Amino acid sequence: MAEEFLNSIQFGGNHAEFQFPGTGSAGEKPRDAFRIGIDTFGMGFIRGPPTQFVPGFQAQDLERAQLSLNFGKQEMFFKARFDNDYYPVLLCTSKLCDIEKVIYNNNQRTGDYKHVTLTITFSRPPQIKADWKFLYPRDEPLPPGVHIRRATEDDWNGAIPKDQCCCQPLSPLPSGVRQKAPMKFGHWKTFQFTAILDKRSRDSVLHTLDRLRTLERGEEARTTVHYDPVTVFPTSPSTINDIAEYLRREYKDHPNSFECQYLFLGLVSHGILLPHSDSVGSLRHALQFSFNAPRVLRALFRLERLDESQMAQQVKVAEAVHVTQAGHSTNEAGLPTDLPPDRIYMRRVHVTPTRVLLFPASIETSNRVIRRWPEFQDNFLRVSFGDEDGKLRINALLQRSDDDNPRTGVLARIRIALEKGIQIGSRHYVFLAAGESQLKEHSCWMIHEEPDRGFTANIVRQNMGNFGSIRIVAKHASRMGLCFSATRRVCDITSGDRIPDIAYHTYNYTDGVGNCSVELAEMCAKALGNNTSPSAVQIRMGGYKGILSVLPRLRGTHVRLRPSMRKFASNSTELGVMKISTHSHAHLNRQAISLLSHLGVPDEVFIRMMQIQIRNIKNIELHIERLDDTKHVARKLYKSSELPILQMLKARFNKEPLLRNVLKCIECQLLQDLKYRARIQVNEGAFLMGIADEYGVLKPGEIYCAVHPPGGKRRVVTGQCTIFRNPCLHPGDIQLATAIDHERFSPQVWQGHPPTNVVVFSTQPGERNLPSKLSGGDLDGDFFTVLWDPELQIEDPEEPMDYTPVEPEEIPDDQDNVEVDDICEFFVEFMKSDVLGLVSHIHEAKSDNLDPSDPQCLELAQLASDAVDFTKTGVPVKIPLHLQNSEAPDFQREGGYPSNKVLGKLYRLIQPPLEYTPVSGVLRKHSWLPSMIIPTLYLKEVGKAKHAYDIELEGLMRRHSMCEAELWAGVSVNGDRKKRRERDSAVRGPVKEAMEALRRTYQNHAKRFAQAQLDKDMKKWAIAAYHVTYEQESTNEYVNIHNESNRGSTPGSVFADEGLLEEQDAEVPRRHLISFPWLWAIELCHAVTDDIIKEEEEEDDAALLQDQVEDV
Repeated sequence: MAEEFLNSIQFGGNHAEFQFPGTGSAGEKPRDAFRIGIDTFGMGFIRGPPTQFVPGFQAQDLERAQLSLNFGKQEMFFKARFDNDYYPVLLCTSKLCDIEKVIYNNNQRTGDYKHVTLTITFSRPPQIKADWKFLYPRDEPLPPGVHIRRATEDDWNGAIPKDQCCCQPLSPLPSGVRQKAPMKFGHWKTFQFTAILDKRSRDSVLHTLDRLRTLERGEEARTTVHYDPVTVFPTSPSTINDIAEYLRREYKDHPNSFECQYLFLGLVSHGILLPHSDSVGSLRHALQFSFNAPRVLRALFRLERLDESQMAQQVKVAEAVHVTQAGHSTNEAGLPTDLPPDRIYMRRVHVTPTRVLLFPASIETSNRVIRRWPEFQDNFLRVSFGDEDGKLRINALLQRSDDDNPRTGVLARIRIALEKGIQIGSRHYVFLAAGESQLKEHSCWMIHEEPDRGFTANIVRQNMGNFGSIRIVAKHASRMGLCFSATRRVCDITSGDRIPDIAYHTYNYTDGVGNCSVELAEMCAKALGNNTSPSAVQIRMGGYKGILSVLPRLRGTHVRLRPSMRKFASNSTELGVMKISTHSHAHLNRQAISLLSHLGVPDEVFIRMMQIQIRNIKNIELHIERLDDTKHVARKLYKSSELPILQMLKARFNKEPLLRNVLKCIECQLLQDLKYRARIQVNEGAFLMGIADEYGVLKPGEIYCAVHPPGGKRRVVTGQCTIFRNPCLHPGDIQLATAIDHERFSPQVWQGHPPTNVVVFSTQPGERNLPSKLSGGDLDGDFFTVLWDPELQIEDPEEPMDYTPVEPEEIPDDQDNVEVDDICEFFVEFMKSDVLGLVSHIHEAKSDNLDPSDPQCLELAQLASDAVDFTKTGVPVKIPLHLQNSEAPDFQREGGYPSNKVLGKLYRLIQPPLEYTPVSGVLRKHSWLPSMIIPTLYLKEVGKAKHAYDIELEGLMRRHSMCEAELWAGVSVNGDRKKRRERDSAVRGPVKEAMEALRRTYQNHAKRFAQAQLDKDMKKWAIAAYHVTYEQESTNEYVNIHNESNRGSTPGSVFADEGLLEEQDAEVPRRHLISFPWLWAIELCHAVTDDIIKEEEEEDDAALLQDQVEDV
């Protein structure tokens, strides 16, 4: 049957091509689709046309090699034992979704057997493990320790001893002793397997490939399977090891020397540029006459692959981006300099077990340290550590293997980066600092030192402050990290008072809160682009951190600071603001709902609330007037979208594919939040910054809470309130408070600025202050959820937990200060021992299976508290064995037991599982669009701009694995739910910044062009943009003309490498992007609305005339 399948293929050229989407059915059993013995294994890359496999490593006559593919596990597995006794056994696993293309070939026949060759290219390196136990003779006992562990390419670096591998800095390309490594998993992403198979085995393989190409994978992932011969091309004498030195030599005297080196190496690290000096040389030659090499290199990051035979054309296409930058001033790296205040360009590096990925500089918010060294801003580098597909997941195997041998393996690779630095071209980056937030993100800051100019890591750290008195390594690192908080500069503070904290017993009632004037609070708001008058601001100032709450009697920039706000000594007087107090609706989550249900709130309350929100989400388009209602569940997301959704719906653009896809993204995001996080909005509640009662009028257990939603009226909440703080695991984390109104907080006393959108806590003596009862909270920036909804009031609060941290670990008495090496080692130990997420996950399961008040759950709540404090105490948490085993409910894992408690009931309200499926972007013209005659001059300029915009947008789509609608909606709905936090963080940070910069660039370009015309009509530009996007004839004439070849990447999809196509003129078309005209959505809405009004007026005039005629 398999042979008949092949015979039925219609061949074009010498191969048949199939594209497929792909995830297997949910009921698929985890058994291998095929398992075959492998005779020859090679690693390298594909080049062409004609199709050629270039091996960098090849092992023949393998006797213990095996290849299998399993649809149930959704993975491909390869195992090989090599003749060289030094090498461990290779265990290699790749997810099926990471298989980019497969080439099948059978040729030599030996009876019923044929030599079969499978050439498989991956979109990213597979996960690799090393099995060391076969290296020991069978008659000798195995030494104690772990013998199978996660690996790096150094495990197959057989030419040098392991201890020498730790002496060199990491590099995006092998350097120094690493040049002899035989297997470069990070760069050779094409594997070739040769096997001698009988007909039955061949049938099994072919059936699997047939199924692989037709397996459902969703809209955003495709793979191509080829059935054609592939030539094995002999390895060129010009190898990957020559590239770094070649680039240093070629760009030695270039004005953008390092930027060009960095971007070249970045293209190689991502697999866009083949890891071969011939490819690098071809690109270098194509860039000789480029107007701005760095800009072109950045544009090339949008591609899946650079083709040597098309290099000149691809560079010419990338140069089209220049058209939009013509009026921009640029820095030495060719980046626009017209950034908003306190925004910077920052390079980012991501280290995985097999790669050092370099990302082009992107826009982000600055911090105090970088502002202190403006002339060295280009020397800073953000470095993160993770796995090939995201955050590094730590398990017991990884922990035990590192305990046995901390100088080898994945964590050892991180130690090397921290201790020895990272070599990128001509620069050597060294570790600078990593604070609490960086630790949680598995990231740190590095710098390239210039000692001759007085810029070294030690000098920068000394300038940050005096940390010498902090002898706890974890706290020392955490305090340094405060200097790197993303802040906006407000002003320098030259006057202030030191006031005492209010404390009773062992509890500090004003922990982390000081005071400022109304004027200073408004200056902070303005620095964040907000024109409100906030009641409190979250700040960083020298060695101080915390909250400044407004006191009406203060004036100017005078502040009052408390000892609890001082974390270290510093000479810096710069005030930086992080957040201001604003109104935000309260939201429940799984933890809060589980505890509220346990404390007496009926399950029916949560079910009814979720059902109402599901209806509102699914009927967004039917009730567009409600989107401006502050209580609408979708309001925040639609407001954060790049599209003016409400105006477009009112202008009857509701059929536009982009708008429909953005609305689908928002709907999908909200429904995912409900199903997988139980994120239920509470209209009768608020999420507020906490401050202290400076006048001492509130009694213990009382709060003052006044809210003022945007567009609404100020309201003082009174009566009983349920109050909590996230995370909340202990039943005592949720308490009751009495909200009161008091004349001390009236507008008259506060000179028109009473405390608003904050929750004020009592400072009167009591057994214990309320914030400390709420998951161990304080007032240095904590936010609290206040619920005054009568249906969400708990019955009887339980006793709160004691959140006193464990005794921290200090450095030995004979050690003077915390050293940088101590911080680096703690960084790795934190990654290895950070179990907060695991503890919370186990607690969630046991709370459902048992009860939140069960002793096991209470023990887990204590462990979670200790895990939170790990970044300050340095004491890791060990989960006892009796707590590790827990049966998972259905809302945690597919196939888990059906939960009968509230979280299970809520989870099953939304069926089936949620996936975003985009509406097709078919070319169409809006029927209401005015039939304005657009001058050819406009169409030509708009066409060039759209072409350049598409190139840049494709780069963002590829870099962040997001589709066009996700970028415009400001949400990420595709991908692994376990990595949701990482994706959300990217959307709020670099993605949002990049989209703002993209929008600003093209809107400014359009404005300059329109201003240069006689009529200065932006409406013409907007309509021209619509024409060249939606009318095929205009697209071909004014946009596609800039594509000498339409070949290129298709964002969001993975196609065959263009080099695999046999025919020279075969093309992979780029996706048609449709968002360009909506950069001027307001102008289009006005154009349409004006036209509708004109038509209605004409109809009214005609009707009036008809009436007059009839009257006559």
